[in-house]
Amino acid sequence: MPELSNIRTVYFLGIGGIGMSALARYFLSLGKKVCGYDRTPTPLTAALQKEGMLIHFEENTGLIPEDTDLVVYTPAVPVDHSEYRHFTEKNILIVKRAEVLGLIADQYRTVAIAGTHGKTTTSTLCAHLLYLHRWAARLSWVEFQGITPPTCCCRPVPPLWLQKPMNLTAPSCISIPKSQLSPALMLTTLIFITTCPP
Repeated sequence: MPELSNIRTVYFLGIGGIGMSALARYFLSLGKKVCGYDRTPTPLTAALQKEGMLIHFEENTGLIPEDTDLVVYTPAVPVDHSEYRHFTEKNILIVKRAEVLGLIADQYRTVAIAGTHGKTTTSTLCAHLLYLHRWAARLSWVEFQGITPPTCCCRPVPPLWLQKPMNLTAPSCISIPKSQLSPALMLTTLIFITTCPP
């Protein structure tokens, strides 16, 4: 995996999801060229386009920028998707969204917030408290339309990354790779015991 600082053009397969769009906005905030594909135009994809991202809604490899350095995809995109096949045939680096989140979080002291419910509320409260105490914080996952992540607050003393990484449900309890996220602090809001295997 190349250093994120060396990447110039990032392409998102499935850019219209809330998690993928937040990552796209993060890379755009770093001055990267951001492009992507999604099946359907939505108010969110329209907002991304207004912010300067090049997005198309048809499987057309001719619309993919030739200078793409990194492809971020969601597992919702099937491996027989024509654009996915295009990238594999060209040997362009394709990375899952969760891996990219881990790489970004590794650059910060990360506060990860997990649980069955309450993650968004807790993340927002933490960001507000850090703002009040003049700590810089980047929210990696903002689920409210009209708020543009990443939100950077105050001066960096030191920088923090607020990460809402997971729902604690049966599948995620058993399939979260430890290497993808190594937070300095982990907050768990609420776990329903019935959702996790024994």
